[in-house]
Amino acid sequence: MNETLKARSLFNCYLVDEMELSHQYDPMWRNNAMSCKVILILQQMFHFKFGYILRRKYNAVMRPYYSLPFSKTVWCCVCSMVILATLIFYVTRRWERSIVGHLKCSFIYEFYAAIGIICQHSLPTSSILWSRRMAYFFFVGFAYVTHSFYTSNLLSHIVTDKNGQMDLKSLIESDYELNIVENMKIFAEKRANTFEKKMNSIEEKLSRTKVINIFDGLEAVRTTKTALLCDYPGAYSIIARN
Repeated sequence: MNETLKARSLFNCYLVDEMELSHQYDPMWRNNAMSCKVILILQQMFHFKFGYILRRKYNAVMRPYYSLPFSKTVWCCVCSMVILATLIFYVTRRWERSIVGHLKCSFIYEFYAAIGIICQHSLPTSSILWSRRMAYFFFVGFAYVTHSFYTSNLLSHIVTDKNGQMDLKSLIESDYELNIVENMKIFAEKRANTFEKKMNSIEEKLSRTKVINIFDGLEAVRTTKTALLCDYPGAYSIIARN
């Protein structure tokens, strides 16, 4: 958290000691100098970081990572399109055989061809009629768009871990018990008009935060489902010693 305090001054506060001898009898200087000295003393007090420390549940079961870019419904649609394309290829192949003759016709081969196209590794196919060529053309276009969308979503899941994110709202809505270190203060300002209805429940749960010392708080985080609000440097020093 960064806090900015502004003082009304006509000069740079970092030069207050250098200009004190020549302007110490100026009333305006004395007011400005006092503000600057207070700011210089307090500015180092605001260089700290604080937040909630909690222990996330770890699931040791292997997750189907490569199925994450698509939902179950999308995967069902892709499989349905493969089966439909296989039927269309087989029907058009039978039609060519009935017209031209002396052509091999296999449903399994057409199924492998559809799987190969959807995986961007198509089998060699021969088509005589325009109907079969157009069927291959549209299905190859569909497979290319699907493959591109899948690849981009897979890369986005590699770069960003969505399951590791938790903001204050999701923490409040979870079943974690909220504790706060006793040397930190909470000031709750009641607002009569709130823009979001859910802010009432969030403010209510934050107001019921239990005050606890740092040692008991870290032990609660380790043994129970507790989120502890504390400053990171102070908590880290205790964790490092223990």
